[in-house]
Amino acid sequence: MNAVIAPGARTGTVTPPASKSHAHRLFIAAAFSDGPKTVVCRETSKDIEATIGCLEALGAEIVDKGDGLFSVLPAGLRAFSGSGRPCVADLYCGESGSTQRFMLPLAGITGRPCVFYMEGRLPERPLDVFADVLRARGMHIAREKDTLLVSGKLTAGDYELPGNVSSQFISGLLLALPLIKKEKEEAVSRVLVRGKIESGSYIGITESVLLKGGIRFTRTDTDGLRVYEIPAGQTYRLPDVSEVEKDWSGAAYFLAAGAFSKKGVTVKGLDPGSPQGDRRIIDILKRFGASVTVKKRRGGTADFTVKKGKLKGVEVDASDIPDLVPLICAVAAGAQGDTVITNAGRLRLKESDRIKTTAALVNSLGGNAEETADGLVIHGEGFLKGGPFPTADDHRIAMAGALAASIAKESVYAESASCTGKSYPGFWDDLFSLKTGG
Repeated sequence: MNAVIAPGARTGTVTPPASKSHAHRLFIAAAFSDGPKTVVCRETSKDIEATIGCLEALGAEIVDKGDGLFSVLPAGLRAFSGSGRPCVADLYCGESGSTQRFMLPLAGITGRPCVFYMEGRLPERPLDVFADVLRARGMHIAREKDTLLVSGKLTAGDYELPGNVSSQFISGLLLALPLIKKEKEEAVSRVLVRGKIESGSYIGITESVLLKGGIRFTRTDTDGLRVYEIPAGQTYRLPDVSEVEKDWSGAAYFLAAGAFSKKGVTVKGLDPGSPQGDRRIIDILKRFGASVTVKKRRGGTADFTVKKGKLKGVEVDASDIPDLVPLICAVAAGAQGDTVITNAGRLRLKESDRIKTTAALVNSLGGNAEETADGLVIHGEGFLKGGPFPTADDHRIAMAGALAASIAKESVYAESASCTGKSYPGFWDDLFSLKTGG
């Protein structure tokens, strides 16, 4: 599918999808909980569906009842078939790094032999450090082309990781280690994270789900070291019904579109106190010069409206908000002056090399973007020419390019636009529901 986006500012109202990051974690907690649960997830995406499929392969039963309601019958840590022999589980991760990194230690909890299937650039993304930590505590992990052959069972003990590789490794351990079978009275695992933690807000989402599920853990932060202590023998105890938060990452594209609109764009139902790091988009848009208003709703959520202001270049440390970089660069092209993005080196290991593909996006539409070793510099001129741009089959590049049409003089053409289904299947419907001439 290719998409044609007419040039010009947009105006209107959008309700964002369910948070992919929150959904991964909440479905896992439900699948290893103390009884049947209902998860309310208004929309799914390819990544969420990959996690659901893997949880079913590990023994959970997850049924889509319609209207965003999913019934979850927990796996119960079943590890063997009725014959008493190990039953191999096939886990299809697609291109989802979260699915792969969260499911690996969970496979080590069940003890089931598993085959992990990976697609796209997922086999190229770093895993060795994580695999070595899991091997040291009882798992066997072997690589065969685009598959991982996994067996063995995790034991309680110390798990040490650097903080600058992937927060998903840390979250994967935090989700799994409480479930280790308690073989002695004081069985406790420790996750030791050394050095600066990248994308730490995603770990915050994990902590919030652990707390919601009644998991006991302690966290100690000292200079250059974070330590989690997690007692073994626990079970998730979620409420009978849990709802996935609205997605700040998906909302960010429409909030950013409002920065070019005199009438503005409103995004409904966001949690202003969410642990999702991408809610920083509000502060970043204010720094650019956009106008932001907030209308509180019952239940603690709010509607955010962003309108056009006099936009100027800013400096952004992207270490905790890597997913926002492509859309920040699109906003930067519509501002006056230079925008400097730093601490974004890990973007080279995403669904595409997002430093390279973001620069290509801006430049192909007539802007001026330069790559740096760990980020980008956008020389903003307040507009773009338009035309076709390559998505590199990367959902975040495709959505950022669609946003860029707001400041283009000619139509923008997105190649392979269906890649947005990885995180936001309804993106194009929501985009085209907005009126032009805002």
